[in-house]
Amino acid sequence: MVYSVAYCPQNYANILKEYGFSDSKTLTPEQRKQLMQMLFSAREISQGMLRPDGSYNLNAQAHDTTIQLLFEVFKRNPGIKEVYVDTVGPSSSYQIKLQQLFPQTNVIVTEKADSIYPIVSTASICAKVSRDNALSKAAIHGESWGSGYPSDIDPITCKWLKYSMDPIFGWPYEIVRYSWQTAKDLLEKDAQKKDNSKVHVEWYKKNEKSSMRDIQSYSKTSKTTQEGINLSWYGQNIEHDF
Repeated sequence: MVYSVAYCPQNYANILKEYGFSDSKTLTPEQRKQLMQMLFSAREISQGMLRPDGSYNLNAQAHDTTIQLLFEVFKRNPGIKEVYVDTVGPSSSYQIKLQQLFPQTNVIVTEKADSIYPIVSTASICAKVSRDNALSKAAIHGESWGSGYPSDIDPITCKWLKYSMDPIFGWPYEIVRYSWQTAKDLLEKDAQKKDNSKVHVEWYKKNEKSSMRDIQSYSKTSKTTQEGINLSWYGQNIEHDF
């Protein structure tokens, strides 16, 4: 999961739309890459990665990462007057939370912010390009896993999850987010029902917060023994790939 933040002078906000910055989900990977190249040529962009434990709630991760990004922006003291955030979870409580943390600015949290505010589209495109780049680096022997979104969003991703799953240990932990319900169902339910060769494993843990760590630790230690596979893309400078 990749999050991004972007800021600009207020009089630039509408100009961004003229360059094609819009909802990143409606753009092709090539279009997003071209737009990000445009940003790289104009000013320095810093990129941060976060690899949370599978027990880290997705909403909490989104909130914490957004707060961290905003703190980094305000450290630079660019004179931000307004902050626009694409909501994860209830927008009203999220807006109150951010407004309390950043009282020096006006915070607006809303659904589909990347469709409404071009500056949010700018950040979203950068996040998508970074994510696409990370996934392409992690591809194993040219396999196609689609967009990377599970459930019914992308059948190619669901197919890859099903047919690349180890019957006991699942998938390399850098690639698959074990907290997704689709992954849980394949490991804990569907695999057992549809294929008798799959093995049901019960992990006995000291505390429930360590959920999935035993499965993840296998992938972490075994990845170096898999010839030709390098999954540790984190920390690389995406600018070098353009």
